[in-house]
Amino acid sequence: MKRNFMTLLIAGGVGFSVAMVLSFIFRGDFGHGLIVACVLIYIVLPLMLIAGIIFIVGRLWHRKWLSWILTVALALMAFSSVQVVSMPIGWYLQEGDVRLAREYCEQLIPLLKAHKEQAGSYPKLPQSAIVP
Repeated sequence: MKRNFMTLLIAGGVGFSVAMVLSFIFRGDFGHGLIVACVLIYIVLPLMLIAGIIFIVGRLWHRKWLSWILTVALALMAFSSVQVVSMPIGWYLQEGDVRLAREYCEQLIPLLKAHKEQAGSYPKLPQSAIVP
């Protein structure tokens, strides 16, 4: 029992680490949500079904290999289920990115207006209005 708990704890920890990496890579965009939804639908739900069946069968037949398969199924469920945690963290990071982009664009407005006053028109590329 203690070994099974440690296996689940390790699987959850590794899953959380992967969730953090996903948060920083995908930052809560549509693809990130799609990946998490597919993991839940196509991995966690079948594993829940397998774990439930093995739990019932394991109660009837006391076999060591059934316990091992149940532990593996639960560990994979723990690893996969933790991916849900990456979504709110990714959304928070994405909001920060949008805020920084908005601030950058607001800093360009006075430079573009000054360029229009000097040249008579806006620059063809916004980068040409920025003086290094």
